[in-house]
Amino acid sequence: MSRIPETRPRRLNLLAITLGTAVIALANWWLGGWITPAEGEYRAGYLVILVALLLPGFLGAVVSGLAAGHRRPTHGLMAALGMFAAEVIWGAGGGNLAIGTVVVRALGFSCGAAVGGYVAGRVGAHLRSARSRAGDETVGASDRAPLLEVDDLSMHYRTTDGWVSAVDGVSFALHKGEALGLVGESGCGKTSVAMSLLRLLPENAEFRGGSVRLNGVDLLDVTEDEMRTRRWSDIAMVFQGAMNAWNPVYTVYEQIREAMDTHFGSELAEKQIRDRVGELFDLVGLNRAMVDRYPHEFSGGMRQRAVIAMALSCDPQVIIADEPTTALDVIVQDQILQELKQVQTALGMSIIYISHDIAVIAEVTEVMGVMYAGRLVELGPTADVFSRPRHPYTYLLLRSTPSVTGPRRVLAPLEGEPPNLVDPPTGCRFHPRCPYATQRCREENPTMELIDPQSGYSVACWNWTSVPVPIRKDVEA
Repeated sequence: MSRIPETRPRRLNLLAITLGTAVIALANWWLGGWITPAEGEYRAGYLVILVALLLPGFLGAVVSGLAAGHRRPTHGLMAALGMFAAEVIWGAGGGNLAIGTVVVRALGFSCGAAVGGYVAGRVGAHLRSARSRAGDETVGASDRAPLLEVDDLSMHYRTTDGWVSAVDGVSFALHKGEALGLVGESGCGKTSVAMSLLRLLPENAEFRGGSVRLNGVDLLDVTEDEMRTRRWSDIAMVFQGAMNAWNPVYTVYEQIREAMDTHFGSELAEKQIRDRVGELFDLVGLNRAMVDRYPHEFSGGMRQRAVIAMALSCDPQVIIADEPTTALDVIVQDQILQELKQVQTALGMSIIYISHDIAVIAEVTEVMGVMYAGRLVELGPTADVFSRPRHPYTYLLLRSTPSVTGPRRVLAPLEGEPPNLVDPPTGCRFHPRCPYATQRCREENPTMELIDPQSGYSVACWNWTSVPVPIRKDVEA
């Protein structure tokens, strides 16, 4: 599948226009002083004027093209047409020049701009290729370096009852091409973590600490304008509730195109965008002939596939799938999960799955994190967490989950309710529901302890050695 070209923020395009205009203004001043005497009569013929203006046109296009991040030789034609039109308008409207002189001046500028723009495009493409090769070499040299690092992330909501500690000290790492799952009961903070990574939070939300580093850049420190350029191009999200993710009065194509236009502007022609959307539909198992239909003309599973296509539209490095199979029947759920895995393999991207369904996390992830009451309480390889959970909450979740292939057994309910996060319990937040709680659990908050350095298995529990091996042994890696 074709890749989307990189672009720079639009403020650099404005800088490019300013620089190019400055070069042309200087050229006009120089032309007036060197070629034209004070009384306004040209001392040089048309050929001299034409040649004299090739250089400033060339320099203007090179400077503006490189500043704007142009990476195609065809930008030379765009620069030439723009300069030709600007010079004709200036000369005919305010320059009081003969039509022949106006045309010759415009040709001088635009011919130089055509060559300069071509050079800018070639140089830009070369620089992009060099950076790409350098990035590939860096990844090859340190392929286990985390792509995304979340360190001690804390985020609270302000309510009329007080501050809700929705995310409290959450830390995890996501590597390139890896699938990580976050599982837990409703209200445990999974979606709040996802929204924090994208900085798509309501006005009553406030970060209390921590960092979110994507390729070494802390997303919590960048400006809102820069964060807007990173959403969808670096990190994107598949929202739960596919019907609510679409505007009912616009076609699916128009809405995907809007996301691409926001990030790439004029970098992509209409045909390129339509071809790209068609490729995305092919990738997620939809007929590309349906791109111009409205959301209500899609079934639930088709809408969810289209949401995945939109999330992939700008080639993100990380996809966050928040309950991607909500309200779908089990057959369509399995199809969606399989297609997400195929997309991940085909594009080499990293995915964070969020679900309250522990079976979904088991099927599609390599690493699994268990959240409870805003905190990450267990993190490790998915197969290890299922075969030998260390935290009592994870153990009780598994005991309350039925098995299709294992022996028949009586399910053990997880008694009690999650705590009120406006006034959470002291110590371990799970201790009111924990059968292994001690006095220390009620008084001291356990931190994540690395119990297996080789696999990175960590658990936040004072008594994790007391958790028995679960009866359930039928879960495969």
